[in-house]
Amino acid sequence: MINNISDSAIFMDIYNLKNPDSNEREALLDEICSSIENATVSEEDIENSLLPKGVEICLRGIGDLESDTVFGRSFGLIVIACILDKDNRSCFLDAFSIAEIVEFVLNYMHQERDFRGYVNNEKGWAHSVAHLGDLLHELLMSCKVDDKVKVELLSAFSKFLTQPEMPVFLYDEDQRVARAIFGPLNGKRLSISVVEQFLAELIGDKQFWLNDYFKRSESTSRKNNVGNILRSLLVFDCCAEDGVLQSIVLSCLKEIDLGFL
Repeated sequence: MINNISDSAIFMDIYNLKNPDSNEREALLDEICSSIENATVSEEDIENSLLPKGVEICLRGIGDLESDTVFGRSFGLIVIACILDKDNRSCFLDAFSIAEIVEFVLNYMHQERDFRGYVNNEKGWAHSVAHLGDLLHELLMSCKVDDKVKVELLSAFSKFLTQPEMPVFLYDEDQRVARAIFGPLNGKRLSISVVEQFLAELIGDKQFWLNDYFKRSESTSRKNNVGNILRSLLVFDCCAEDGVLQSIVLSCLKEIDLGFL
């Protein structure tokens, strides 16, 4: 079970990930992730203190539009991704902690509304879509998350990516989304049928592609984003030794008629 038990400096420092100064924020993130990866903090403290604090900062100010709270949320996602990466290698999180992470990710995808990538030279990256992709990659790689839950996560992810407020991806978000799907597929943690279902939900109603995307700017954003996610998946698949997605992705591209074929 997740409980707050540690008052060590590094665990308290996680709250400073909300710092709008990009240099200080990124230096702190490096420090926290290095402590996780290099085992300078115990697995017990990671699970019982750092993880719940990471979840807490990821929910602070959620729903805000263009406020500095996005930095804490977005960089908190990377901390949780780093914890999951360690768990995928050394298996220390219990089932309850994994279930709480799943619940948190589902809530986050339902509530986040700040999708900025690079904010400005002083504040640097927010990049919440890309960081969510990194977190989902590690969660979908976990052998502790069953297939039914992975389907639920991907269904929520498709809704998150295609909501009307989602802007056009300008900062390689499509590549991070594609990696979140292709990595677990290539690692035998996702079945091809689950990926096909995700892509079908990402495309959605075919009438949208025939009619609606001409009428509204947010529809154009969706068209561009979905097309670029599919292209990125195709690149990953072509670079893999035993790629299995080419025909599926090409069929999806033909469905939305992006002029690719």
